[in-house]
Amino acid sequence: MYCCSFLSRLGVGMASMSSTLVETVSINYEDFNESFLTCGTCLCTYDGGEHTPKLLPCSHTVCLHCLTRIAASQTRDAGSFRCPICRELITIPRGGVAALPPSFLVNQLLDLMARQRREVIPQCSSHPGRELLFCETCDCVFCRHCADGPHSDTPCDHTVVPFSIALKRMSEILLYRANECLSKLGSARDAVEAECSGLQQQVEVREVSSRAAALGARLGDAAALAEPRENAFLAVDFAHNDAQQRFSEALAELGRVRTSTTFPGLCTLQLESACVCGLEVVVVLRTVDYHGEARCTGGDPVSAAATIDDAPLPCTVTDLDTGLYRITMRPWTAGALCVRVLVFARGVRDSPLRAQVAPTAAPLLVWGSRGTGKEQLSQPVALARCPKRREIYVLDAGLAGRSCTGIAVTAEGIVAVNWRTRTLTEVSGEGATLRTIRSDRLQEPVCVAADLASRRLAVADNGARAVFLFDSHGNIERELGLVGGIALSEDLLIIADVAIRVYDIEGNLKNVFAPVPKGRGGYGGIALATSSEGGTRHVVCARAVRGRPALLVLEPGAGKVLALSELADKKPRRVAGLTLLPNRRALLADLAADCLRLHTYW
Repeated sequence: MYCCSFLSRLGVGMASMSSTLVETVSINYEDFNESFLTCGTCLCTYDGGEHTPKLLPCSHTVCLHCLTRIAASQTRDAGSFRCPICRELITIPRGGVAALPPSFLVNQLLDLMARQRREVIPQCSSHPGRELLFCETCDCVFCRHCADGPHSDTPCDHTVVPFSIALKRMSEILLYRANECLSKLGSARDAVEAECSGLQQQVEVREVSSRAAALGARLGDAAALAEPRENAFLAVDFAHNDAQQRFSEALAELGRVRTSTTFPGLCTLQLESACVCGLEVVVVLRTVDYHGEARCTGGDPVSAAATIDDAPLPCTVTDLDTGLYRITMRPWTAGALCVRVLVFARGVRDSPLRAQVAPTAAPLLVWGSRGTGKEQLSQPVALARCPKRREIYVLDAGLAGRSCTGIAVTAEGIVAVNWRTRTLTEVSGEGATLRTIRSDRLQEPVCVAADLASRRLAVADNGARAVFLFDSHGNIERELGLVGGIALSEDLLIIADVAIRVYDIEGNLKNVFAPVPKGRGGYGGIALATSSEGGTRHVVCARAVRGRPALLVLEPGAGKVLALSELADKKPRRVAGLTLLPNRRALLADLAADCLRLHTYW
């Protein structure tokens, strides 16, 4: 049965008991379905398909199946039919009986009944149709019509409800009690967890205390180990002799014991020179102590390793004994340079130092321009430097006369060669003429070199195709059948034409090296100069290499090329003169560009 009831509390007096009875008014599902949800014509239950309920204008409800059948049976008036319940004439709408409006009330009742839950109301087995009751006080089920039931003669007031209602209430009560138990269980669990957490903290505190006690005991044992087992008393009893003095002298001759406060992690590397192919690259290591103070002494074990494009590159470490260390290397190819430096086998702060080696060298300074002004030049053809007076002389052939083409520094001043007058003129630093040298053998002298020690002069003569060697009195000592750039020292004469030729002062050929490839020009017309560093004489010259001007450093005694550096661009276009300056600098006279260029040559 469906229970669609209203609850009420009724006091019902019985013959032998006083109880409170809760009754419900129930509607029978079959009766309700037959009265409201069944078509009165075909007695079929309404549904959403063939028996869809339709509301007629007379307010009666008939299913679609019956209306279709009734409308089809009308023969007189096909546009209307009579209601099967009240016989009122109903006009069929344009869409047929299917266009009649649905019965919304019946549809809502169908939906309501579809959502309702069917209930089984417990009934007495001895009295069919009599609902069983439940006593909440006694917690028992009974039928009030049974004479021998448990409540037949109970004199007390009990709360009695229908058994079906009691079942509902019982589930709610049990659910409430279950939730209450869950809440109590959660509180108990939290209390247990809090207790466990407190116990865990106590255990950890005890473990830490135990470890601290053990470490304290070990520390006490270690302190005992630090005490020396023997005393440090030491004495030397010298006899009355000179052993003490001789021992001190022996220690002084043996050497010394040094210590170092250098801290590698704070030491720095600094690149002191440009990285150019063929030139020496200098890296300076600055050592400091742990506090960052610069060291003033050397002696630390410093090692360095260099690579160029991952290929090993030889390098040298020089201790300057001032806390600075000079690391030098000479890359012969352009590429990526990497320098690693170790102090006490530990890397310094800037290690590895990385730099890019350029293939050509840019000038350090360019001075002068075309013109006749104070700082202008017009065809500079020769250079000479006087270290004593710290002066550099530039021979400008573009000025009046245009006939002097060679210049050299002598002990008294400077000497210039004039190809028109075929003379050598020596003047003082103030410009006073000291002497003039003439010779019938001179035809077109263009270049001159001088040796300060022996006061000899060497002159290259293009007309005679020879090099003449003059003594200190201006007389020709000997003649060599060559022509080219010349450099003169106390015991050597160097001539550069298509190769470097080294002669002794007697005119004997000692060495020939550094030939110029055939068809690539030569050293002719290129000014040379000599330099002495560390007791080794070097010759620096200029010539074209791979279409670019380049500076070459030569060792005439060994007959080998020590260094070659190409200049940065295709200028200078024509090097007519060259002289050396301190710090491995070379000053070039560019005849075509009318300027002077300063370069590093080694």
